[in-house]
Amino acid sequence: MEIIFGAFVAYAFCFWLMNKTPARLILSEGYQESGEKAEEGVRKFFDELLTCSFCTGFHCGYMTYFLFWLSAGATPLSWEHAVQAFLAGMASAAWCYFLDTAIAKMEG
Repeated sequence: MEIIFGAFVAYAFCFWLMNKTPARLILSEGYQESGEKAEEGVRKFFDELLTCSFCTGFHCGYMTYFLFWLSAGATPLSWEHAVQAFLAGMASAAWCYFLDTAIAKMEG
């Protein structure tokens, strides 16, 4: 049950970042006013990251893993946690991509 809950938490986090967060507006409009070219690469990077459900899903997966780790009492970190966080990120990336693609096809 915890795995299913974690998968949906990761997808909800991914959906929020991709569609509902003001970060996309901040990155697209806030840096344009400054006119500096240094931030253009940063803006492009985050814009591409936030449009890719696989990429965003990966980052949401390991962040969700660490949120669950913190809520469980935050035992000392080890390499086992790093491997589990990476695997959670990969599983979340596949899950978020699958759900995002399936929902997009259902919406037409």
